[in-house]
Amino acid sequence: MSVSVAEQNAVVTKLVGQLKAKDEQGNIRDVTIGDLIRDGEQLIFSPNSQFILQMEDGTTITETSFSEPIPASSLGAAPEFATAPVSADAEIAALQAQILAGEDPTLGLPETAAGTAAGDGGNQGGSDYITLGRIGDETLAGAGYDTSGFGLAPDLTEDPLILTAEIPSLPTIEASSVTLLEANLLQGSNPFAPALEQSNSLQIGTEAGIASLAINGIDIFTGGLFVGPITITTDHGLLTITNFDSITGTLSYSFTLNSNADNSVSEVFSQTFTTSVTDLAGNSNLSSITVNIIDDSPSGTDDSNNVSEDGDPSITGNVLLNDTQGADSAVVSQVSNSNGATIAVSDTTGISGSFGLLQISADGNYTYQLDNSLDHIQALAEGEQVTEIFTYQLTDGDGDSVLVTLSITITGTNDAPVVVVIDPDGPDGPILPGDQGLVIEAGNEDDGTLVPGIVTATGSLTATDVDNGAVLIWSGDSDGQYGSLTIDPITGEWIYTLDNLLADSLAEGDLVEEVFIVTVTDEFGAATATQITITVQGTNDSPIITSSEADATGSLSELEPDEPLTTIQSATGTLTATDVDSGAILNWSGDDISALGSFVIDPNTGEWTYTLDNSAADNLAEGEQVIETFLVTVIDEFGATDTQVVTITITGTNDNPIITPPPEEQEGDGYDTGTVIEAGNLDDGTVVPGSPTATGMLEATDVDNGAVLTWSGDATGSLGSFSINPDTGEWIYNLDNDAADSLAEGQSIQEQFLVTVTDEFGGTDTQLVTITILGTNDSPVITSSIGDASGAVTEVNDPQTATAMGTLTAIDVDDGASLTWSGDDTSALGSFVIDPNSGEWTYTLDNAAADSLAQGDQVIENFLVTVTDEFGATDTQVVTITITGTNDLPVLTVDMTGGVTEDADNPNLTDSG
Repeated sequence: MSVSVAEQNAVVTKLVGQLKAKDEQGNIRDVTIGDLIRDGEQLIFSPNSQFILQMEDGTTITETSFSEPIPASSLGAAPEFATAPVSADAEIAALQAQILAGEDPTLGLPETAAGTAAGDGGNQGGSDYITLGRIGDETLAGAGYDTSGFGLAPDLTEDPLILTAEIPSLPTIEASSVTLLEANLLQGSNPFAPALEQSNSLQIGTEAGIASLAINGIDIFTGGLFVGPITITTDHGLLTITNFDSITGTLSYSFTLNSNADNSVSEVFSQTFTTSVTDLAGNSNLSSITVNIIDDSPSGTDDSNNVSEDGDPSITGNVLLNDTQGADSAVVSQVSNSNGATIAVSDTTGISGSFGLLQISADGNYTYQLDNSLDHIQALAEGEQVTEIFTYQLTDGDGDSVLVTLSITITGTNDAPVVVVIDPDGPDGPILPGDQGLVIEAGNEDDGTLVPGIVTATGSLTATDVDNGAVLIWSGDSDGQYGSLTIDPITGEWIYTLDNLLADSLAEGDLVEEVFIVTVTDEFGAATATQITITVQGTNDSPIITSSEADATGSLSELEPDEPLTTIQSATGTLTATDVDSGAILNWSGDDISALGSFVIDPNTGEWTYTLDNSAADNLAEGEQVIETFLVTVIDEFGATDTQVVTITITGTNDNPIITPPPEEQEGDGYDTGTVIEAGNLDDGTVVPGSPTATGMLEATDVDNGAVLTWSGDATGSLGSFSINPDTGEWIYNLDNDAADSLAEGQSIQEQFLVTVTDEFGGTDTQLVTITILGTNDSPVITSSIGDASGAVTEVNDPQTATAMGTLTAIDVDDGASLTWSGDDTSALGSFVIDPNSGEWTYTLDNAAADSLAQGDQVIENFLVTVTDEFGATDTQVVTITITGTNDLPVLTVDMTGGVTEDADNPNLTDSG
């Protein structure tokens, strides 16, 4: 055996094998198709049993869907379930279901057996009847209904049943049932449409065959034939005969639930459909199809709502929103308060509670109105709660009901504390009340004397709170326009501290008020505000110069050398000052004369000007700086002052050096002039060396302190070179006689050289140095080449003439020089002549004189040629003539006599002459 526990209501729709149910009292019963298995009952079944259960939530399960079975031995002694003898007959199972539902099972059975019997017999004058005898046994219904108390004594006489006629074999027809749940209806507590249609079948057996079959008088068979499907409409749904299997004798049907039933008498409403079958032999039998509709009862969940003291006293809601009304549409039927008063609920019913009025309707809507005027409500502290409970009854259409509570929680709110203000005219005398104070700004008296003022004011506030044990905290620390206020959170003592910087804007005698909001708060956050008033009295404040360092700084430079002396060098700026006192009048002062300039300031605007005295600053070197400072004062109408130093930086510029002739050399050579004389010849030709150098000294001054001067001007002129000592200014000119050779005797020209004196910063001055060059006579210079001064002739025979020619050249550097050539001469072998103007020369050979020259003999003759200028200066050159001899023909001079000797040793013939 296996055991499982049902977790919700279910109906057996299919069963093969044995299935038993054990309730919470330990009663065990057999279960058949159509039986209700209740939530919590134990199912007992054999391992080979098969069944299908239709669950209350619309699902179906089989024996395989249960969890691991519980061993049957754990259920206690229940041998063979003898304590619950229940017939397995389907008709008895249907009777049990009706008894379980609280119905009279006799009302739905067929008529009694009295009537005409087949064949003859009987005791009533020919009337046919059957006598049924009770054997005295009593059967206890498995549903738990004990019939022993009906007061009928059992007939223990064992009278046998006497049949007066033979009863033929009747057709058989099973009883069948389906069970549906109102909870599955749309308005039910567990809507599930698929579960609203349940199907089952029943078996019909006949030996002679079916002639007719009717359900509640409606023919299902006509003429022995099935005429379905046929639907029978009831008050709660549709019974549909869907099919008949002629082979198995199975009649199939379904029932569709579409409305709730009246379960006021029993939890299970059963509707029975009588089935009657007649076979072809005319034998009939009756059975039934039972539709069990299980009631859907309402269920409630306790409701709650909240309302606060001194808030909105009215709250609303609906108690049905979280309740399950079920298929029979439960409503609120009555309500009671915590004092036990109960009233029925009409459209809108009001019932008073301890703290307010509840108005509730059958549809569950309610309004609760809190009575805030009650002392008990007003006495509630912050967060303190009291609860008022009302009990309402839910009743559905067939009388099922449930009691549910509505709890109203009233939450107390806090009462604010009250500030107590001190009366300044009270018994403590003429003092400032706890919410006032006076402070005086620090500053200056009219004569400028510094005064500290009064920077603090103090006081104390008190408060009361009607709530028992209230804890009060003060707050209100804050910064004002002129100072800050702090308050002790426990004692309420406060202090105001003046910020003199913030109060500086107050003029002497000004009075202003600062107001601070202070709050006293209890432990629940209820707060009451009051104000503290502080009077701030102003005093005079000194002015403050706000000029930046740049505003009080100026710089300028000494005039540049190329700037006009009339140029004014100045620096300007504007000083600014503030005086926080309203309407303060400020004046500036600080005019002064300094070593290098003058300083003035406008008394109203603070605009200042510094003007440089350039003559006083001339000695400043390039980049040299001098700082001059001037103390400036600003004063207000009460004599309070502030000062600032204006700083002027004067930067020197370079002054050019100035070349000045020494007094003793302001005229004549040696300063900026000099004379040189060219070397050459005197008129008589005597060579003179000339005077090739000239010297001098230049001087310069520079007003700049520590100026370093450097001279420059070295240059090469046309006729000479000029150099100057860079440190001393001493100069020298060296004549280049070669360059001056072109000067004729008595001619003079000038050369000029620009000399510059420069200081260390590039400042300069210049001076021309003039050199006079006097010319002298220069000798001419023969420029002929050796070839020009050479010639060659060759001896010739008469009457020919042999000559050699050439031209000598000469230059004279002196402009316009006039040259004359000379050198005519007669030599041993010829004559030499030269043209005095052109220098062209000719040598003529005297052949007679040269006849003696043999073939190839050479003789050289030299002639000195002179060129002379107009002043007698000369130059010479030798003209060389080479004479080459040629062979002269012999001249036969006949010696008319002579002789030779024959046969002599010397056979040559000779002669002389």
